[in-house]
Amino acid sequence: MILSHQVCSESDTVRVLLSGEVDMAVKEQLHDVLHVVADSARVTEVDLRHVTFMDCAAIGELVRAHVDARHRGKTVVVTQPQGFVREVLDFANVLTMLTSDHPNGRQRPRPGR
Repeated sequence: MILSHQVCSESDTVRVLLSGEVDMAVKEQLHDVLHVVADSARVTEVDLRHVTFMDCAAIGELVRAHVDARHRGKTVVVTQPQGFVREVLDFANVLTMLTSDHPNGRQRPRPGR
């Protein structure tokens, strides 16, 4: 399986737009993308608006990228989790951690449930 993603750069922020199912089958690809992008930018936004499914392996990679970035003085933040993905992140008790660390103290708007 191939991780469906796009990478866009805006000044000191790089946005990674993920699509489809993000699970164990693409875990290594997700790790590689996040590692490369987070090394090249001060802020990495992982946009989940088009992700329809996410499992614990993918959540683990997002948390690892977030924590690793903080240790290097950088930021990895998740934006636009929708529906099932938002619920899974909330159930795993990582939604607030992954979405609230937006640079300059601002948060991306998060739609209601």
